[in-house]
Amino acid sequence: MKRLVLFVLGLYATVASAQSSRQDWYAPTQVGTVLRYAVYNQEGEITGYSNVKVDSITIDSHGRHIVQQSSVQYDAQNRQVGDTLYATTIISNDTTYVGINRIMNMSRAVVQTWGTLIALPATIGSDTRFENRTLGCNVRFAGMKFHTTTEAYDYTLMNEETLTVDNRIYESLKFSYNTSTKVAGRTEQTFVTTWFAKGVGTMLAVVNNEQTGESNTTKLISIHYPAN
Repeated sequence: MKRLVLFVLGLYATVASAQSSRQDWYAPTQVGTVLRYAVYNQEGEITGYSNVKVDSITIDSHGRHIVQQSSVQYDAQNRQVGDTLYATTIISNDTTYVGINRIMNMSRAVVQTWGTLIALPATIGSDTRFENRTLGCNVRFAGMKFHTTTEAYDYTLMNEETLTVDNRIYESLKFSYNTSTKVAGRTEQTFVTTWFAKGVGTMLAVVNNEQTGESNTTKLISIHYPAN
């Protein structure tokens, strides 16, 4: 009986630890959560929206939490456009590996990018170092489609800022990084500034294309949590 009690208590502690660690995720922690983003051009006009929904949260054989999200894109008139995109965020040992799956128009090319964008440990300070990342890409250009890669590098933690969504204040980490993608024989480079918050993930992202001078901003405008 004593062994059984100890086993049950140990199991409870493990489950409780797994649940409590969710507060350190840079990702939504509830299935059914919907994040709604607005996309703005450099003139500040809304060019589209996206709804990102948490479809499932599971634990794999390695004890990692797997957060599966789907993203539906809309135009400025809120009409659905394009395919549904999917991204996987992995939380392992209290580090959030932020998954990415996005489509960007880059100098007459359409680039779909996927992979792990950045790894965010639960505790981040000025001495935290971030590895460069290689992301997969499919590119459509001049009627052709081919595969290439995007290099993300020079990650810099700029500062901490508070952002407000639905009258709720979120403590966010502001990062910058560069990307480089080879498109049709030349290199497209962007400079990205982005904000991450625990329990949410991406709050805000500003992408500047260094070749065209164009920029776009993706901003979280609402969060819908599932009913309990």
